[in-house]
Amino acid sequence: MDEMMRPRDIQARIRAGASVDDVIVESGLDRERVERFAAPMLAEREHIIYLALDTELRRDFANDISLVAAVSERLTPLGVESSSVNWQAWRREDSRWIVEANFVIGREQRSGHWVFDPKTSTLIADDAEARWLIDPDASEPDSGDRGRPLLASVRPINSRAETETAPAQLIDVTDTEPALSAEPTPVVSPVALAQTPAEDLAELVEEQLELVDAPAPRPSAAPKRKGRASVPSWDDIVFGAKKPTE
Repeated sequence: MDEMMRPRDIQARIRAGASVDDVIVESGLDRERVERFAAPMLAEREHIIYLALDTELRRDFANDISLVAAVSERLTPLGVESSSVNWQAWRREDSRWIVEANFVIGREQRSGHWVFDPKTSTLIADDAEARWLIDPDASEPDSGDRGRPLLASVRPINSRAETETAPAQLIDVTDTEPALSAEPTPVVSPVALAQTPAEDLAELVEEQLELVDAPAPRPSAAPKRKGRASVPSWDDIVFGAKKPTE
C-alpha cells in the first residue's frame, strides 16, 4: 500500500491508463481524494478519444474518412455494432498518446492501437489489427499478429519510501512531506478541458500538475530590527543627505 502517493503521482497513474480503482488499491487512499485529483486526467483522456475519433484518415482520390467511420466500415459487416466498440486512451512513458479500440468478433476479444498526436491530428497504426481496421485493402491479421495489450504494460509508480534509501534509525514523521493537503486544491474542470484547443491541451494539463503538486507556502520570518542600519531615501541619494540642524 502506497501511503506516500502524492497528487502528482495519482494524476500520472491516471494519465498513463490506470483507473480510479487501481489507484485506490495501490495507494490506500479514500475514493473521494483520488477522484478529486483524477478528474482532470480522466477528462483529458476522454478529450483525446474525442479528437482521435474525429481525425480524418487520408485515402486515395481524397476520400478522407474519420477514424470512427473507418472502424465502423470494417466491423459492421462482421456483425459488430459501432456502439459496442470500447475506446480508451492513455499517454505512454515517451509522452505519446495511445488510442485503443476494443471489440468482440464471435467470442474473441480483440483490440487495435494507434499512436495519436493531438497537435497535428495524425494517427499511426501501432499494430497489424489497427492497420486492418482502417485500411480497406489490408488482410485480416492472424491471431499471433493482432493488437497487443499495451494497457497492461503500465507500471505502477513506486513511493519515495521504496525508491530512497532510508537510514537505520526511525524517521520522525513530522519531518516528512504530507501525502495530500487537507485544504482542497483547485482543479481544471472537465468542461474547461473539453473546450480547450488540442494545441493548448498539453500545456494546460502540465500547469494543472504543477498546481496540485506545488508545496504549501511557508510563512516568512519577521524582519529583524536589531542592529539594522537605516536605508537613505531617494532624495538623500540624489541631492545629498541633509545635515542635522545645530
